[in-house]
Amino acid sequence: MVSHRATRRVASRPCRQLVQKRDGIFVGARVSPALGKSRISSAKIIVLAMISMMGATNASGLESYPNDAQELQEQHAQIWAERGKSAFNAADYPSAIQAYSQLLRLKPHDPRVFFNRGLAHKKLGDDVEALKDFTDALTLDPTLHVALVNRARIYIAQKRSVDACADLTQAASLRPNDPAIPFIRATAYAQMGDFNRAVEDLSRSIELKPDQASALAERGSVYFRMGQVEAAKKDFERALLLDPNNERARRQLGMIAE
Repeated sequence: MVSHRATRRVASRPCRQLVQKRDGIFVGARVSPALGKSRISSAKIIVLAMISMMGATNASGLESYPNDAQELQEQHAQIWAERGKSAFNAADYPSAIQAYSQLLRLKPHDPRVFFNRGLAHKKLGDDVEALKDFTDALTLDPTLHVALVNRARIYIAQKRSVDACADLTQAASLRPNDPAIPFIRATAYAQMGDFNRAVEDLSRSIELKPDQASALAERGSVYFRMGQVEAAKKDFERALLLDPNNERARRQLGMIAE
């Protein structure tokens, strides 16, 4: 004869029975209707706790879990995104990198997250990791012009002028009215010894933004290297009118006067 206590124990088991296990993580439980909404709310809390505890582990196991888990995972991703942004703005770049790395476990196909982490690496002077992140971002979205420009800056620092010009030409096709792009590409052309194209790009940059003392000083420097002293002098003088503290223009103008 089965006691009433034993009967209650047997009846309660299905309510706690786990119904699915994915990637080593339990993601569901069979709940008796008699338990009501309180148990469902508790289940939500458990799912959120599981996502939080996953941290450095793979969160992809929850991707196919319907509605509630997906919503909670999105909320968790938003938390990491805000942490990354706050850390970056506070110049705490190691913490920003950590936050964006966690976010990438939840959103592994988001090019902006790769770009943001790459920018944090670049701020720390780690061009190797920055280059990897910018390249991953561009693999996911070839039209992400900020990744093209920042990768080109690294290429210029590495003396990879041809690669830099390729990235900046693509960026210019996406943002034809951005004065920064021809300015930076002029540096790559000058690095290659193609001074005529460097002057063309700097002139385009000045056309788009006439009050750029830095672009005028840069073009004056290129003219000076080409032996066009008078043209260089005019650019240096114009640069100093716009920015009397422009040391490059002042120094090179002094060299001309000697």
